[in-house]
Amino acid sequence: MASTVAVPLEQQINGVENMLYMQSSSLGSGTMQLTVTFALGTDPDQATINVNNRVQRVLPTLPQEVQRTGVRVDKKSSSILQAVILHDESGQYDPIYLNNYALLNVIDDLKRAGVACIYISHKLDEIMELADRVTVLRDGQLIATAYYYRMLYHMQQFARILGRPDDFSALSDSIKSAFGRRFLNSAKGNTVTANLLPLYFGMVPAQQQEAVFKKITENIRIQQNFHISTGVIGTQWLMRGLTKYDRPDIAYTLATNRDYPSWGYMVEHGATTVWELWNGNTANPGMNSGNHVMLLGDLLTWYYENLAGIKSDSAAVAFKQLIMKPAIIDGLNEIKASYRSMYGLDKK
Repeated sequence: MASTVAVPLEQQINGVENMLYMQSSSLGSGTMQLTVTFALGTDPDQATINVNNRVQRVLPTLPQEVQRTGVRVDKKSSSILQAVILHDESGQYDPIYLNNYALLNVIDDLKRAGVACIYISHKLDEIMELADRVTVLRDGQLIATAYYYRMLYHMQQFARILGRPDDFSALSDSIKSAFGRRFLNSAKGNTVTANLLPLYFGMVPAQQQEAVFKKITENIRIQQNFHISTGVIGTQWLMRGLTKYDRPDIAYTLATNRDYPSWGYMVEHGATTVWELWNGNTANPGMNSGNHVMLLGDLLTWYYENLAGIKSDSAAVAFKQLIMKPAIIDGLNEIKASYRSMYGLDKK
């Protein structure tokens, strides 16, 4: 299969317009899948036509069985469009039965409707992972807008330091107002990240900050059972955000959990580096780095600034002035920390 089908196809398709890379896999059932990834912004319809044209060129050279059954070219997005979960509350049907039911009664209907790629899993961790990715898609505009506002805040600070005119305040105020009209809805729970970013970035009006923060703590306490649920983006601000609004106790619980999902869960399962996914010990190795420091988030920063109380004053430069304000948390009796700056050793 690899030499008679995959190699000729790869050689012919390689170099198609806007292609980034390709990856092929062969299955024991005698089928082969070749995935071609294109640059962002490429017209998917035109890309499909271009690939199909190259497939047709090489098709006469492939084995007779392949020529008879044909080679199908489908377009698909790297984003998950929908997650369908089959669940039997009575416990009568096991995962294998449900898996077979999906194969016989669901998959073909979805393919006839034009769905190119369908993934079946009976593992709860993977299902949760898929659900999380669907949520991220929903929150994408919110996250992008919040970070646009955050970058404008930094541009204002750069202008002040350089003694340049502030050309960013008007745009920043406009984005904040538009963000409030589009996303601020007290009746909607939303994810921890979707509430945390605008709150921490200063986009939520003062009179509504308490309500937004309550959504965050309720989500962590009730929906997540005092466990972390954020990914790379939200975890960058989670621990400091909880402490800023006077719930360092929740942050401390997240930091000291040992079961899934948590940093402690990684340690309990032999990790010496930070995984890309909270379920890194069971996830597909093809999408799970074993050394992914981004998921550490602001944990180390929180240790120093909030637990130990060693924080550089933003009004000065590089620890020339310190803000010593350690968080007081029940059950945490002692902190030992030190940081050596250009001005000397800071200890707690």
